[in-house]
Amino acid sequence: MTEAPPPDARVYEVAGLDGPHRVAAITAALRRRDPAARCWVDAARGLVAVASGAPEAVTRDALAEAGCTLRGPGRRGGIGRALLLGVLLGAGGLVGGLVLGWIVGLGVYAVNPECHRPGSCTLMAPVFAALGGLLGAPAGLVAGLVLGGRRR
Repeated sequence: MTEAPPPDARVYEVAGLDGPHRVAAITAALRRRDPAARCWVDAARGLVAVASGAPEAVTRDALAEAGCTLRGPGRRGGIGRALLLGVLLGAGGLVGGLVLGWIVGLGVYAVNPECHRPGSCTLMAPVFAALGGLLGAPAGLVAGLVLGGRRR
């Protein structure tokens, strides 16, 4: 075991890291399959990183043999995921802001007695919709970037 994961390591979320005996079992199971395998275990976060020339299926079998249950393979977070979620939530924020703004504008139009005269308040709903979209899109984008980039 090393202090930090090797740069070429595959990272796994693992359940069942319940003590030093489990770490020894993981190391032994990996070394039986690949004597040159290097591993790093962070029991507190439930992470196991493995640098091995063996196929991923072999590594998964070794972890299962050691009594660990995989919760989620691969690296977490990432810029691609953050950008995708940012764009999706930004678009959702834009649409949601437009709809909510339109509804608020119509509500204000309905309850404001000044708006019942001909020609007054005719742009109330579109203006509120535009403002809602202008607020919703960046809010969704920021939320998507934060949620997509955070580690689970």
